[in-house]
Amino acid sequence: EEPVVAPEDPAQIIADALALEENASLPYACTLTGCVVSIDTEYSEQYGNVSVTMVVAGLENYPVACYRLQGEGAATIAVGDTVTVSGNLNHYVNKDGVSSYQFTAKCVIVELVKAQ
Repeated sequence: EEPVVAPEDPAQIIADALALEENASLPYACTLTGCVVSIDTEYSEQYGNVSVTMVVAGLENYPVACYRLQGEGAATIAVGDTVTVSGNLNHYVNKDGVSSYQFTAKCVIVELVKAQ
């Protein structure tokens, strides 16, 4: 079976994520670039990761969490930075029923551009 190739258009990736059932993942790995709007869990020296939320330009109403983000720059990432993340995207629903769209654990920083 051929692997599903991610669309190149970030808006299509977000639209595909929004169409997912609860706790389902996209059938493809994808890459998105966005502006970091919050640091959700501070960088962990022990695990070498950080959790952040970003928004893709033009899609500010659809924030994407990056859960346990790792890679070069994870220790210094800050609100306002532009980050390109690659990984698996899913529609996560927590125990309180709160829904979010997130890159799952082991997502990686492809590129980090520090805010000026």
